[in-house]
Amino acid sequence: RMLQAGRVIVDGEIVHSAKYNLTIGQTLEVVSRGRAPPPPTKTTAGGRKIDVVYEDDDILVLDKPAGLLTVATDKMESDTLHSRAQSHVRRGTKRAWAHIVHRLDRKTSGLLVFGRYEEAKINLQTQFAERSAERIYHAIVEGRLEGEGTERCHLFEDQNHRVFKSKPEKEGSREAITHWKALSHSSKYTLVQVRIETGRRHQIRVQMSELGHPILGDKEHGSSGNPINRLCLHASRLKFKHPKTGEEVQCQSAIPSSFNRLVPISIE
Repeated sequence: RMLQAGRVIVDGEIVHSAKYNLTIGQTLEVVSRGRAPPPPTKTTAGGRKIDVVYEDDDILVLDKPAGLLTVATDKMESDTLHSRAQSHVRRGTKRAWAHIVHRLDRKTSGLLVFGRYEEAKINLQTQFAERSAERIYHAIVEGRLEGEGTERCHLFEDQNHRVFKSKPEKEGSREAITHWKALSHSSKYTLVQVRIETGRRHQIRVQMSELGHPILGDKEHGSSGNPINRLCLHASRLKFKHPKTGEEVQCQSAIPSSFNRLVPISIE
């Protein structure tokens, strides 16, 4: 439990695997409960940096930067979060693999979990499909949004990968459910906490736009500004049951500091 909670630190880096081999001269620290753990481990994968938030023999949780694809498209991009995850796990053995469980849009930053083998991937995907895993995002939207609510609609993705609201009876449309809560405001913008039950492509972006408050930097869905040169959407919290032990795993990623330039950060 201490390993899973990120309370075991070797030479300043969090260690999650009970099979980690200590060597003479290393410093081992067990952090007391309630004390904040150090930030994610910054490491390299083939010369490319990745932020490892959680890692053991079964799963790998990474913090994706905005602008990086989760997985290659038909253009076969060589640098993706998946390719970096592959390079990272194969430092131990060339036969290791990082299986994709879910994805984030290229412009969205935040937490993603990979399975280290097929059964772990299937277990995690089942949790997502059954809506037992928790996915929390934070976004800055245009205008002053008050209170909280739930957006429930059907979304359709066309052949050009454009996503828009559709009628439930439209063939190929899928239900999307998003819960939101306004946290803090500035003169122009609102910081919103979002919890998704379903994981449709562009789900939060479309539904916030339909609400009349598009996500800042999302020109595709009606945003009129982009003051920090990025989509203001971040996957900040991820909670699920460990595919092997069944124990709860909760990972967090700090809201990007650039968001604070636009709206005072208030987190729940």
